[in-house]
Amino acid sequence: MMKSPAEFFADNKNIVGFDNPEKCLYSTVREHVENALDSTKSISELPAVEITIEKIGRSKFNPMIGLGDHERRDEALYDDFKTAKAREVSKQ
Repeated sequence: MMKSPAEFFADNKNIVGFDNPEKCLYSTVREHVENALDSTKSISELPAVEITIEKIGRSKFNPMIGLGDHERRDEALYDDFKTAKAREVSKQ
């Protein structure tokens, strides 16, 4: 069975630099700056790039991406499959 690109990269986060929070932040910022530079290359002008990094909580982040703030009823349903607990359950 062939995996979709999303499934492949979810399983291989290290390939795209998303296997830990530090690399994830670095990869995201680098990608945005590279995209800004690439998009202005054709007009021979440098982009105005401003980067602000701020740690925010879920209650502030969810409205920014269009999600309402809500509580999960069963947190165990959302456990990462790669956690030890999830691996134990999947073996049974």
